[in-house]
Amino acid sequence: MKILSYVYYFLVGTLPHVYHTMRNFESPSPIEVNGEQKYEVDDILNLRIYNHQLQYFVHLHGYDVNEQTWELIKNLLYAMEKVHEFHQQYSNKPKYALCGIHC
Repeated sequence: MKILSYVYYFLVGTLPHVYHTMRNFESPSPIEVNGEQKYEVDDILNLRIYNHQLQYFVHLHGYDVNEQTWELIKNLLYAMEKVHEFHQQYSNKPKYALCGIHC
């Protein structure tokens, strides 16, 4: 098995290491934004309210569909454009304001 760390287009270290089976390709390297390593959010596919918190189902650029994950909105502050696109496409989904940012 290969151990990979999920690092998104938000703060490094927000999730624990996750075990994955070996793949035939390497995961994309992180990019630096304001001195922090991040990955690019390719698409937001859905949302849910879990434990009274809004979570988005996220697909990362260059990652397999098996590696999609639920993320809190606070972890997606660098990907707010994708959050806005999701809410424009699915206007019937719940919206919340966080830190003065309307989703």
